[in-house]
Amino acid sequence: SVGVLGPISVAADSPREYDIQAFYQSVSNASTTFSRIDLPNPNHVLDAQGNREELEMDAELSTVAAPGEDSVTMVLAPSDQLFPAGMSYFVNHLPNLAAVSVSYGNCEAYEDAFEPVTVANLVAQAAAEGQAWFSASGDDGADDCRDQSGPAVDFPSSAPYMVAVGGTAYTGTFDASSAVLNWNHEVVWNDGSGYGAGGVGKSELFARPSYQRGTAYGPGTTRLLPDFSLMAGPTPGVVIIDTAPGSLD
Repeated sequence: SVGVLGPISVAADSPREYDIQAFYQSVSNASTTFSRIDLPNPNHVLDAQGNREELEMDAELSTVAAPGEDSVTMVLAPSDQLFPAGMSYFVNHLPNLAAVSVSYGNCEAYEDAFEPVTVANLVAQAAAEGQAWFSASGDDGADDCRDQSGPAVDFPSSAPYMVAVGGTAYTGTFDASSAVLNWNHEVVWNDGSGYGAGGVGKSELFARPSYQRGTAYGPGTTRLLPDFSLMAGPTPGVVIIDTAPGSLD
């Protein structure tokens, strides 16, 4: 069983859930069940409609990564309560989920003093209880703040015991159908300023965890990102079909 954390939609009747339901009923493993939990929204925060596509990909691609999963649970929280309230719900109310994915984050420098510590404690609790957390390391290279103020990394992927997932780009060849012929070589995903690059760097908030100590990690005392990387660049990419409500994305 796996979970996906994301912000609420711009409208309560967003078509997002119906598209995901259609996916799990007709494309995914027929035995996989999908459920959605909406957390309270006391401040009536409305998020961008573009979040719909990202959440769909997160929920649907979890089946690609773990085709034998028996259930997928998507928890939606207001964007101002994703961390730590949304995370807390998984850790304290859904402890039987084996893994949780979150692709939303923020530059470490924009975080207050309270939130990172609380999130780090939640992730450590989850790890101790057998629940694995995965978070994208960002898509702005080493400048996660996007303001050219200097190197910065993405939060919450920078929290210790959070598995920070970076991005690579494939440099091999393709056949006439644009399919990868065989594994050739991958490099750090970097399409340049304005186009995206795999988040990388060292945390300014968290000390280096025990599993990142040793000669393989080099000098320094702070948390390093990412922990591992998967293909993320536009080549070969993932085909996304943006369709009407009730159809597959």
